[in-house]
Amino acid sequence: MKYPVILFWTDKENLNKLKNITCLCPNSTYTTRDIQMMDWRGGDCYANKSIDDLVHHWYYPVTHEIGINIDELLNFKFNNMRKLLKALIELKKKNLGFVGVWHSIYLWFKSAKVYNESVDLVMIEMYSSAKSSIWLWLRLMPSYFVAKMTGVWDKTIFALKIDDTVKRTFKYKWIAGVPDEKTLEKQMRFIKKHCPDMAGIGFYESGGSEKLLRKADELAGRIFGR
Repeated sequence: MKYPVILFWTDKENLNKLKNITCLCPNSTYTTRDIQMMDWRGGDCYANKSIDDLVHHWYYPVTHEIGINIDELLNFKFNNMRKLLKALIELKKKNLGFVGVWHSIYLWFKSAKVYNESVDLVMIEMYSSAKSSIWLWLRLMPSYFVAKMTGVWDKTIFALKIDDTVKRTFKYKWIAGVPDEKTLEKQMRFIKKHCPDMAGIGFYESGGSEKLLRKADELAGRIFGR
């Protein structure tokens, strides 16, 4: 990739002072310079559609020239995943332009092989509130090795979930994200240390405060910017 990828995904419309963002999804009204916009497209939430309908949904209409981000693909929904991967292969034939996918947690070999042939950017959603290096290693490195072995690593980034305003219930903790600034910096520096050749970093808001989102932006530029 020509530039480091620092991708920000949020529905908050007032964060117009962010400096390091290179891509945004879904559509919004940000005015910061050097932002590239991408259209949002449904993934698993549209998996009840046929393959042809999925391709049509992803392809029309693209309102920003750079392309689309598909949200999201989940390994554990096997039938849905098979259909979505087949649709990605068909979408590639249309030469849409830039196609990014949000992939939930662990990357599997079959998914990685299709991504390598069909998409331009793979964003692996971490869903981790861990500070421990052991837990971070267990969350990150299996996907890292799969991406390396299948050749898709050059266009793969990890994406951190920012959700510091969400109540940590027992049920929620299994999909919890970054709860505070200390954890955020710990995770970003861990990724940089163990994946130094990664193209960039991603982060996405799901119940995140403006303060922590701005911190994520600042740390992304400082740690991953070139």
